[in-house]
Amino acid sequence: MVDVHCHEGTDISDPGIIRIINGTDPESSVNAIESANKNSHVWACVGIHPEEINDSRFMIHELKQNLKRLAQNNKVVGVGEVGLDYRQGISETDKNKQKEIFIKMIELAIETGLPIVVHNRNADEDILQMLYAHSSLLKDKILMHCFTRNTDFMDKMADLGAYFSFGGFLLGENNSRVRKAAKMAPEDRILLETDGPFTKTDVKIVASELARARGLTEVKTDQLTSENARRLFTKMI
Repeated sequence: MVDVHCHEGTDISDPGIIRIINGTDPESSVNAIESANKNSHVWACVGIHPEEINDSRFMIHELKQNLKRLAQNNKVVGVGEVGLDYRQGISETDKNKQKEIFIKMIELAIETGLPIVVHNRNADEDILQMLYAHSSLLKDKILMHCFTRNTDFMDKMADLGAYFSFGGFLLGENNSRVRKAAKMAPEDRILLETDGPFTKTDVKIVASELARARGLTEVKTDQLTSENARRLFTKMI
C-alpha cells in the first residue's frame, strides 16, 4: 500500500506501507530526504508550499536552484508540495507571488523530469491555465493531491493525464462531492494519501472508503492504487 502524500512528523514505522514525504520548504525537503535515505520504504518530494512563499528567506532564483540540487538525490521522486492556495481574504499581490513561484516549480519539474504534486485551494482556473500552458511537457506527470474539487475540474485535469489522490476528506460527513469525484476518477489515476501528520487519517481506512465509493474490493483497491503510484513516481522501487 502506498501513501503518496504525507509530511515530516508522520509515523513511518510500518514497513508494509510505502510513504512519500513531501517538502513544504527547503528545510523540510532536506528532512524528507534524510528520512528516505534511512528507510527503504520511504521516498521524498522537494518543494515549497504556497503558504510558505512570503518568508523573506526565500529568493525565487535561489529557491529553485536549491531545490533542483536536492532533487538530484536518488530517493527524490517528485516536486511537491507546490501550487496555489487562495485562502479567504488573500490579496492580489500574494496571488501573483504564488503564481510566480508556482511557475518556477513547474519549470523545476520539467527540468528534472519528475512529476509535480499540486496543492489547490480555490484556484481552479489559475491552476488549469498554468498547467495547460506546459501540458506537452507535464503530460502524465501531475498529481492533484488531497482532491476535493468538482468533477468538471477533474475531467479537465484528466485531459492532462493527471492523477488524483484521495485522503481524509473521504471520511467526512459532508463528503458527497469528494465521494463523487472518487467514484468517477479514471481507474488508472486514483491514489491514496493521508496528508499526515496534519490529518490523523490511516491510509488503510482511506483505502477502505475508496473501495466502497467505487464498488471495489479492498484488495483490488490496494493493487490499483499501488500500481498507479509506481507508474507516476517512476523512480520508486
